[in-house]
Amino acid sequence: MLKNKTIFSIILSSAVILASGNYALAESIENLPNISDNTLAIGRNLFKLDNVDNSVYNLNTFVEASKTVDENNGIYYKYNGRWFTGKDIESFSNLKKGTPLDSIPNDILEINGEDSDKYKLNNFSFDWYQDGDYSHDSDGDNESIEQFAVNFNQQINGSKGTLKIIVPDNTKKDPYGADKLGEITVNLDGSSKPKAFSNIEGGEPVTCFMVKSNGNIDKLYLELTEDWTRILNTEKTGINYYDSRVKGLKLAAENLEDPDGNKIVNSDGSTEISAKHTIQLAKDTQKPQVVLQKPIYTYIGENGFQPAGNTRVVFNEPTQIFTQDMADSLDKNSSNLPGIVSYNPLTPSQQQLKEYKYGLPLFSAEYYKIDKNGNNIMDEEGNPIIIKGEYGLMGDILGSNNSSTDNGDKIAFRINDIPFKYDFDPQNDGITRFRDFGSFLVKPESTLTEGTWKLVIKNMTDESGNIMDDYVSDPIEVKPYFTIEELTKDHIKVHFTDPFTKNTVFGNRVIVLVYKDDKMLGFTYLENLQEGQTEAEADFKTPLEDTNLKGAYNINNLEYTIPETQSSDSTDTEQ
Repeated sequence: MLKNKTIFSIILSSAVILASGNYALAESIENLPNISDNTLAIGRNLFKLDNVDNSVYNLNTFVEASKTVDENNGIYYKYNGRWFTGKDIESFSNLKKGTPLDSIPNDILEINGEDSDKYKLNNFSFDWYQDGDYSHDSDGDNESIEQFAVNFNQQINGSKGTLKIIVPDNTKKDPYGADKLGEITVNLDGSSKPKAFSNIEGGEPVTCFMVKSNGNIDKLYLELTEDWTRILNTEKTGINYYDSRVKGLKLAAENLEDPDGNKIVNSDGSTEISAKHTIQLAKDTQKPQVVLQKPIYTYIGENGFQPAGNTRVVFNEPTQIFTQDMADSLDKNSSNLPGIVSYNPLTPSQQQLKEYKYGLPLFSAEYYKIDKNGNNIMDEEGNPIIIKGEYGLMGDILGSNNSSTDNGDKIAFRINDIPFKYDFDPQNDGITRFRDFGSFLVKPESTLTEGTWKLVIKNMTDESGNIMDDYVSDPIEVKPYFTIEELTKDHIKVHFTDPFTKNTVFGNRVIVLVYKDDKMLGFTYLENLQEGQTEAEADFKTPLEDTNLKGAYNINNLEYTIPETQSSDSTDTEQ
């Protein structure tokens, strides 16, 4: 049948066929890529047909129409690699014993209704790999089973065409065709809808969350919107993602276009092209691990009211984080996992959905105050001094030696600074937060006080359901950025705890914010600071909104109490 239509559902009038002979600038069939079998040439038009067998083969309508067609623009059908015409294509039996032609004389104007120039052969190719497994070692370590990086050897139109992850059934005769377990379809224009596998009973619908740039692209990332156990309904079917039965995931692309709108075709002329590699998913039993910890702010008051203790951590593989805020959102909206939370899919397994209320364990982070021996310091009631931490979103990891213009070097991570070596492709120039390798920010609910702390992180899981061992950070030393020497309505003077060094967020200046209770009274900048400077002072932009400076003030998370003598002097002055 014609694509999406049966052969005998199309009636071509002689007028249509004769009209096709009036076109100019047609493409010689020798200049086109090899034309695939089941292709019908009618005049100057090629039609690519679906698989044709005896039950649907009926070209009589076309044969009758060919009587009105120019001798050099007749009707031809390609079968078993050769062209046939005339009575040979009147029936399937005639075709099987017909006399093949060496070639056909037609100059082809259109293929499936499109300019044949769009179908010229090119050297296009593409490949894919499990994110974190560019070498395709299939050992199940430090790699994703749900995220895939796709690389094209040339720019393509980023919104044209379709990708399909074909999941085979290697126990059957036609593992990638009629007998395949199913396929995951991703439309590059973003219109994909989840669909269940055709040969899996009770499997959950799935598509891919896609990350790509706008416009023309040469790479993109795909992430499944469901867990493999739910896609394959493992509990009922007994099929695991790592079984030999499903090994060899195939990625096929259809109807891609280059930036100029030309169809991208392979050597047989079809617009379906396969990636160079198939993917052999291996069983993943490795727990996710923190491979780098970096405290961002260790001085209280260094950057306004940013809490001291903000810490970024990086993992060896993609992880799934599920926070209390996410749980509250699910409750509020009466929804459940799996789903896309923020920007990445959360995909609990069948087993996890049984074990946890929401399908995933709740992320936990706590800061413990410790002594010089690493032991917990207790409060007056004998309990550890703890400040709760919270998930503060993710950050990108820059490419090697890339400059950072948004947040400064203090916040930035570069991939060459991470001691762990990821198995990425040469095109990779960093890690976007969308890939779940990104740096996770953990921040205390309130600033850490002066002293030594440790951060304990629990309950992060990878895509296979492996839960991390509790992570205990290296000691985090916290101290005040400065002490306040003097505070008046118009002026502030400070002494830096350590000699000033250039602040990568504000450069050679420091912001100062003054609060009393929850009210902001004013702000200023300590400006034009020099390396090694120990003291600084500045006037407020406008006088502080407090007619009588008295009591305690919060200045950049540092508590400062007005001296009694200053309060008395201020009161006397007011009187």
